[in-house]
Amino acid sequence: MIQASALDPDALLSAIGRDVPDSEKIDDLGYQFAFEVNDQLGAGLGSNLWEKAKEEFYVLVCTNEPRYEEIRKQASKVTPSYTTMLVAAVSAAFGSVIGIAATVITPLVGLLLLALAKVGKNAFCEAFGSN
Repeated sequence: MIQASALDPDALLSAIGRDVPDSEKIDDLGYQFAFEVNDQLGAGLGSNLWEKAKEEFYVLVCTNEPRYEEIRKQASKVTPSYTTMLVAAVSAAFGSVIGIAATVITPLVGLLLLALAKVGKNAFCEAFGSN
C-alpha cells in the first residue's frame, strides 16, 4: 500500500501545479480544478471529474479491488524520489477508467495524494468513504 509518509510533498505540489494553503479544503480545491479542466477542454465534466477521481482513489487506497493491484504493488515501494512516478502511474490508471487523459487528471491525483500524506490512510478512508 502507499506509504503516505514516504511521499515527497514538493513533488506533489509540483504535480498539482500550485500552492495548497493548509486552510484550504481539499474538496473545494478539487472542485476548482475540475471546473478549470472543464473550461479548458469544454468537456462538460465539471465537478463530476473530481467526484470520479475521489471514487477511484478511494477504491485504490481503501479497498482491495483487483483493478488497482499493480498500482498498489508499485505504491508499496514508494520513496520520496518515486513520488512523481507514482503520480503519473495513478493518473494513467484513473484516466483509463474515467476516460480522460492522464495529464488532465494529474493535478487531482496530486491533490488526493497530498491529502493522504497529510492525514494518513485511516483518516482518509473514513473521510472519503462517507461521501
